[in-house]
Amino acid sequence: MASMSEDRYSGKSGVFDSLDSGAEGATSMDTDSESSAATQPGAPARSIEGWVIFLTGLHEETQEDDVMEVAMEFGDVRNLHLNLDRRTGFVKGYCLIEYESKSEASSAISGMSGKMILETPVTADWAFVRPPPVGSNLPGDVLSYRFNEG
Repeated sequence: MASMSEDRYSGKSGVFDSLDSGAEGATSMDTDSESSAATQPGAPARSIEGWVIFLTGLHEETQEDDVMEVAMEFGDVRNLHLNLDRRTGFVKGYCLIEYESKSEASSAISGMSGKMILETPVTADWAFVRPPPVGSNLPGDVLSYRFNEG
């Protein structure tokens, strides 16, 4: 059995670093060019298979075809999830759209924010963003408030 300080498993579900290394040994699953801005907290993060955006403000009677028609203007849509409320059978008001490249997803966010779908304005943003470093003293950090209460 491998010790905990050795490099962790890097499998299909993601990349894991050793527990001791922090962010130094991190490898990227990003296929687009990696820059220092892309590793900052709040920067978009790639999912396992592509770049996912979150579309909100959808009308409850929106159909998958309505969203797909708008989403395909910005690139090849790999996947689209339009979740329904089990009780009412209507759309919950949000949708997840997956693109293959970061540039397609980025242009979709820019182009779809404020766009009208079934006479309702929608907003688009990244579904996954990089979290702040563990133990950081960023505003709103729960750890910083717990230990500074005196």
